[in-house]
This record gives sequence, structure tokens and C-alpha cells, in this order.
Amino acid sequence: MDPRERTGIGANDDSIALMVDGKKVEIYTGYEVKLAMLQQPGAFSLNCGWSRTAHELWDLFRPGKKFELLLAGSQMMTGAIDAREIPQAKVTNINVRGRDVLAPLFDNCFEEDCAFNTDTYFKLTRAVMDKAGMKDVQLVADNSANRKIVGHIKYEAIGEREIVEQEKIDMCRAAPASTGPQRMVFESVKVKMGKTYYAFLQEHYKLVGLMLWAFGDGSLCLARPNLNQPSAFVVSRMIGSTRGTREEHSDVTVHCWKDDRTHRHSHVRIKNHFTDACKGPKKIYGEAIDDEMVADGIYKVAVYKEQNCKSLKDATYLAHRRLAEERRMGWQLSYSFPGHRQPSQFGTDGWTTYIPDTCCRVDDDELGIHGDFFVEAVTYRCGPEKTTTIDLVRKDDMKYIAEKLVGEV
Repeated sequence: MDPRERTGIGANDDSIALMVDGKKVEIYTGYEVKLAMLQQPGAFSLNCGWSRTAHELWDLFRPGKKFELLLAGSQMMTGAIDAREIPQAKVTNINVRGRDVLAPLFDNCFEEDCAFNTDTYFKLTRAVMDKAGMKDVQLVADNSANRKIVGHIKYEAIGEREIVEQEKIDMCRAAPASTGPQRMVFESVKVKMGKTYYAFLQEHYKLVGLMLWAFGDGSLCLARPNLNQPSAFVVSRMIGSTRGTREEHSDVTVHCWKDDRTHRHSHVRIKNHFTDACKGPKKIYGEAIDDEMVADGIYKVAVYKEQNCKSLKDATYLAHRRLAEERRMGWQLSYSFPGHRQPSQFGTDGWTTYIPDTCCRVDDDELGIHGDFFVEAVTYRCGPEKTTTIDLVRKDDMKYIAEKLVGEV
């Protein structure tokens, strides 16, 4: 759709409100809310005033209190308040900050060595959540419902939930046998005290491309980013001409594009040396090559030791994952728009709210960028104008997070 034909960007209901103790706070002078896939947990900061005395608002925002953050009437974040502050100013305003329901997994650690006898990543996550005191927090394996409720995007990935729920942990190893046939034994998943719950889970997720993030309603989702969904948003910066004058027709207010090769490598290699109980000393080696770096004549090699790698498949997968992380850090594209919503491409009510784990079509004549991108992060701001910034990632740079490497290499 030609952006010259699209009206009402930032219109409709795109208001943000904070609910604490059943009280809705809407008198604010500014806010910033960030939801992201690769940066957890979600967080917000809000500056607000009050029609009564400041101490009433100060008491309302006591750290540890549960909150709900609403966008267009839908829950976009649920969690606990972390901080409150009255900054130096002539007029009293209170700044309140909080994080979503995933925060306890970051803030707490194992108090003793533990072992988990679970055979799937979903069950392992559930067991860790229970140990962290999150038994009342629901765990799901599909983002479709959250996309529909918060983003008003109706798209469902068939079979996505079943695949994640049944994803097995490789917990078997060959046991040495002095006589008779070799046998396989079952090993529990172990963790040392002092490690945070989230860091422990991430160690295991990275081998199969799983991610854990929070929904607006306070539940958690264990899934892979979906790169195959149709684009829910459109960025269109078309260059036209009138009487020989160059004109840009676009809803974009600010854009940023970065291509930084400083910390990227042409070759990433993963190695591990360990002793197999039956086969003795074993060496594992996997490699990934950045064709973009090689094509530009840039040769840099990075070598990492990964103790969790026990096969060529694991090493190769992690090499590609490391390479993809470098590419995402080096190649970044973002656009800002007025408001928090966009006329829907295929939404449920005619409007779509910008949210992560979606896809966006970009046709940018000015930068020469055309294609479909993954929406990795969204930042909502008001100060005083409402704006939304979306951070886009090339789909190829997400696939070793979003796709498990299948089969032995």
C-alpha cells in the first residue's frame, strides 16, 4: 500500500497505561517500554504526575508490587516494580521502573548443586521455574495467542507447540563395559550452586535454538522465533518526482542503518577435547564461514572452546550460531514511526500493534533495501510525542537461533 494512501498512523487507540493495585495511572510526562527477543527481560520506565499529593503515588509504586502495563487496552507486560525515584525538578514527577515476569530467573541462583531427571527442554524449564518459586506462572510453547492478543495479528504456526514440547535433551552416554556389549546409561542434567536459573537454561537452549521470553499476560513462552510467518508490518520509503524534484513518501520519522565489521570474523571455529568413557580421548571441531566477509576480502578467524559440545553436529551448529550473533551485532537496521500501531496487513481489527517475533516488509528506495526482515525488538516511547522504533534483523542472521540443525554433520 502506498504510504500516501495510508492515513491515521499513530491514531486509533494506542494509549499506554500502568495498573498497580487496581489503580490505573495515565497521567504521565514520558515513558519508554522495550520488548525484545534477544535482550531479556522486558523492561519499562515511566515518568508520571498525579492529581493528588506525590506521596500517594510514591506509596503506590513500592518496589516489589505487581504491575500490568496496557497498550490499547491489552496486556503488553506483567511483572514487578524494581525502582521509584523523584528526580530533581521544579515540578514533582515520579519515575517508576519495572521488569516483566521473567526477571526472577535472572535475579536468583541455585543455592546448592542440583540434578534434574527430565528428558525434554520443556520439562526442564518447568522444573527450574518451580524451583525458582514460579509454580503459578504458566509455560507455553507457541507465540500465536500472544501475537493475536497484543499485536492483533492472526497467524498460527501449525505444529509449532508440539515440536517444542517434545524436544528431547541428549542425556544418554555410552558406559564402559569390561565384558559383554556396550550399554547406554541415562545421565541427569546437573548444575552447580551459584549459577542463575536463566544462565543455566541458556546453556542448554543454545544447542537447539530455543528461547524463553514473557507474554503480556504474565505467562512464559519456550519456543523458536518464527521466520516463516507473513509480514505483519510494512516499511515503505518510496522516492518519487514532481517536475524534476525528488520527493520521499514515507511514514518513517527516523531511520538508522549500521554495517560494522570490527568484531565480525570470516571463520568461526568451535573445538572441544574430552574423554569418552568408551572411546577414550576425543576431539570435536566445527566451522562456519561468513560468505559476506570472504566476498569482501576480509579474513579473520575466531576459535572458541565449548565444553558442552560432544559431537560434530553440536560444534558445527554452535559455530554457525556464533557467526550469526556477530552478524546481528554488526548489521543493524531500525525505523521509527509516530504512534504505536499501523493499519493492519492481515490483522484482526484493522490495526496492528508493533511487537517482536513478527516479520516486516521493507521497501526503502533511499537506502536500497528491499526484502522481508525479522522484528527482533520494539521500543515504545512518549516524550511527549508517541513514537515506536522497530529493530530489524536479516532472516539469515536469525536462522541458527530459530532453526535446530537437523541430522549429524
